[in-house]
Amino acid sequence: MTKDSKNVEEKKGEKPPVSVDVGLSAKASFDISTEIPSEVSGGLVSALTDIIRPFTENRGLKADRIRLQRMDVAIQIAQKARNIAEVENLPLNPIPTKLIVPFLEKASTEEPEDETMQDRWAALLLSASKNYQAKHLTFVDILSRLSADELKILEEICFAYKGFPETAYPNNHVDRNKQLIIAQSHNLKVLPPGKEKEAYDAFIGATALNYGGHIHASVLRHDGSSVWFYTDYKPNGPRYTSLEILQHERLIDIRRLELDVELVTKFGQPSKLDFGYFEMTKLGISFVMECSPDAAKMAARRPAPVQAEPLNPEQSAKIKEMLRKAEADRR
Repeated sequence: MTKDSKNVEEKKGEKPPVSVDVGLSAKASFDISTEIPSEVSGGLVSALTDIIRPFTENRGLKADRIRLQRMDVAIQIAQKARNIAEVENLPLNPIPTKLIVPFLEKASTEEPEDETMQDRWAALLLSASKNYQAKHLTFVDILSRLSADELKILEEICFAYKGFPETAYPNNHVDRNKQLIIAQSHNLKVLPPGKEKEAYDAFIGATALNYGGHIHASVLRHDGSSVWFYTDYKPNGPRYTSLEILQHERLIDIRRLELDVELVTKFGQPSKLDFGYFEMTKLGISFVMECSPDAAKMAARRPAPVQAEPLNPEQSAKIKEMLRKAEADRR
C-alpha cells in the first residue's frame, strides 16, 4: 500500500471540515476538499461568528434557530394556501420541482410575524398549483426582492381600476392616460395667484389614471418663475423609492411628459408644462393577479361583457350584400 492510499484510507468516514445546513426539508453542504489545519479553520469560524454576532444576537438567531424559523415560515405559508383552497373548494395540483425548490428557499426567509408577505407567497403558491406557468418562476424571484411597501402600492394602483385585470392593445391604458393628461392640462394654464393649489386639485380630479398615479406637475413661465406640485410620490421620499424599485423589476414605468404652451393670460404667460407620473406594465398587472390574496375578489367587480345579440336573417342578408358590393368595387 502506498503512502497516498494509506492517507486516503485513514480519512474515510471523516466529516468535511465545513458543512452548511440551509434548512427546510433538504440539506445542502459545501465541502472543502483541501485540508485546513484545525487551528486555522477554528480561527476562521470564530472570526466569522464575531463579525455576524452584532446583527443576530439580539434576535437569538443561531444556526439551529434560523433553520427552525425558516421551516415554520414555510409551513405557515403552505397552510395559508391550503386553507384558501379548502374554503374556495379548489383542487391542489403538484408543482414542478423547478418551482417548488426556489419557492421554499425564498419564501421561508420572510419574518414569522410578516403576515403581509406570507399572504402574498401563499397566493402565489396557490396560483401555481391551480395552473402552473413559466411566469411563476419569474414571480418567485421578483417577490423575494420586494417588501410590503411595494406590494401595497401595486395593489392600491391595480385595485383602483374597476376593470382590473383587463388590458387592451393597442389602445391601452398607456395611450389613454397620456391623452387624458394632455386634454386636461388646461387646468394648469391659468394659475391665479393664491389659487395654484386649487388649479392642481382640479387637474388631479379630472385625470384619474388607469393603472397609474401622478408624481408631480410643474409650470414654467416665460419670466423664469415656476410653480411645482407634488403628490405622495414626491422624489426622494419613501414611496418614490418604492416606485424606483418597482420600475427596476419592470412592474411599473415612470414617465415624463413635457408640453409647450402658447397662451397669454393676465396672470402670466405659461411656456411649458411638465408632468411626472407612473403606470403599471402588463407584467405588473399579471404579477398582482397571481400574488395578491385579494386579486380574485377585485377582479370579480368587472362588469359582465356585453353579449351581442344574434343577427336576424334580414340583417345577415344586408351585411352579406354590403360585403359583396365592397368586393365588387375593389375589383
